[in-house]
Amino acid sequence: MNKSTHRRQLESDWTRLFWIVVAATFVLRLGFTLFFVSETDLSGDEAYYWDWGRQLDWGYYSKPPLIGWLMGLVGRITGNSELAIRLTALFLGMGTLIAIQKLAAEMFGPRVAFLAVLLVLLTPANAALSLFLTIDAPLLLTWTLALVFFWRAAQEPNAWSRWLALGLVIGIGCLSKQMMLAFPALMIAFALVSPEDRGLVRNPRLWIASILGALFMTPVLWWNQQNGWITVEHTKHHFDAGTVSWSKWLGRTLEFPGVQALLYSPVTWIAMLIVLWLGVKNWKIMRRSERFLLIFCAPALAAFCVLALRQRINPNWPAVFYVPLFVLAAAWMDGQLPVARWRGWRRWSVRAGAIITRWGIATRRRAWPFTCRANRAPIATRRPVSRNRSTKCGRARRNASAGTH
Repeated sequence: MNKSTHRRQLESDWTRLFWIVVAATFVLRLGFTLFFVSETDLSGDEAYYWDWGRQLDWGYYSKPPLIGWLMGLVGRITGNSELAIRLTALFLGMGTLIAIQKLAAEMFGPRVAFLAVLLVLLTPANAALSLFLTIDAPLLLTWTLALVFFWRAAQEPNAWSRWLALGLVIGIGCLSKQMMLAFPALMIAFALVSPEDRGLVRNPRLWIASILGALFMTPVLWWNQQNGWITVEHTKHHFDAGTVSWSKWLGRTLEFPGVQALLYSPVTWIAMLIVLWLGVKNWKIMRRSERFLLIFCAPALAAFCVLALRQRINPNWPAVFYVPLFVLAAAWMDGQLPVARWRGWRRWSVRAGAIITRWGIATRRRAWPFTCRANRAPIATRRPVSRNRSTKCGRARRNASAGTH
């Protein structure tokens, strides 16, 4: 067997192992979902979005309409089955894992792709993503697919199909959450800083893909104009800092890295910070694929760190920017970056992630304090809900008017 054949065999083995792990994960999570549905109710956010699904529109108070449309579609097809809502989150989460594998495999090969997916799998954030149907499930899938399509389009900049697919995914992502609007800006930034890709700035296909994605927001903007720009006003309030004491400021500032470390497993999170620092520090020797990943994570994560100095950051805000960082960390752990790796990080990241994930499953009530044991009315009979989670179990108060959102 020559080296080329041996390499192809190894790549095939790693790809096969990936699909085995994905299939096993799906089966395990499906079983847990069946148990979870029997014990718990929708979370406050899910109940809020589910109510949107009963009142379909081009926009809503706090978010674009995709999550409401998804809830409405699932509800109408399944008769408002809570299990169907959970399964939708599961399928979206599994789709994101497959997209991450495709991205990493095309950049670094199937072995790094397998490690990247394994690192993502062994995080509490990913477990929650596949269990709760919130805006983050479709956003992460569309963001990761956009990374795949943009990388492919950059490889063949004259292929119209790749750019049109990219524009379509960006548009769907924009309907999920406003964060997707950052993607075209990062595309342009990559084209400007990557010597091999500066021609993309003069490529009309890049601009057409960006405009196509932005056009999806046209009915959303119209709806907002008809409703006093209520979503814009709501978004502005996310950046209200307020005045707090020194001790509260310190606690709020340290909360951001602390929660991020727990969500993404402490050892893996620290490893990602290290590779992020090494990548930025050694930017000049980074190759095209590494610069691509760095552009889509470093500026945004640095901005969130600065923003954390003045206000509280919701834990899910930076989520999409960790996707390229997981791939970069896996490549570093596998020794495929042009910087020295620290031996042992791969082993300890996987071990720590497995421990934390098992702990999260074993202590599900603590991990998800806003859900309650069953004994509730069938979902189809419930009245409109609000996001208020002040009750002991954290469930939105169903008797509140939908107009108070």
